[in-house]
Amino acid sequence: MDSEGVQRESLFDTPTERVLRALPASAATIFEGLLAENFIPARELRAQIPSYLAELEDATGTHEFLDIGLAKKVADQSLGLLDGIDIDTSEETRKLIQAAIRYFLLDDDADSDKESLIGFDDDARVVELVAREIGREDVLG
Repeated sequence: MDSEGVQRESLFDTPTERVLRALPASAATIFEGLLAENFIPARELRAQIPSYLAELEDATGTHEFLDIGLAKKVADQSLGLLDGIDIDTSEETRKLIQAAIRYFLLDDDADSDKESLIGFDDDARVVELVAREIGREDVLG
């Protein structure tokens, strides 16, 4: 914080700190909890994405607000983030990617994916922030 009590971005901030600061408080709280989870193998995360999409597609008939188009876009971006993980990927980057994908896989996050008009907007924002922070803007299309 500066002399006026305002938190300013620092050159020494970590990518995780910058992502958390950029998120609305409700999303940041959830995302921070996901960051604390144990590592999940990338293949497991990859398998969960199409399963969640299938669940969402099944729900489109009963949930009129569900934006399946945006859900598919976020899913593709999430898969793109996973594609970039290799032996040299830092622990922090892996945690950010995992937390972003886990956030997408939660129906009841800051905005319910199935019940809200803007249900996937927060998911898209989380994935976008992580992609930009880790230098993977290419997955954003």
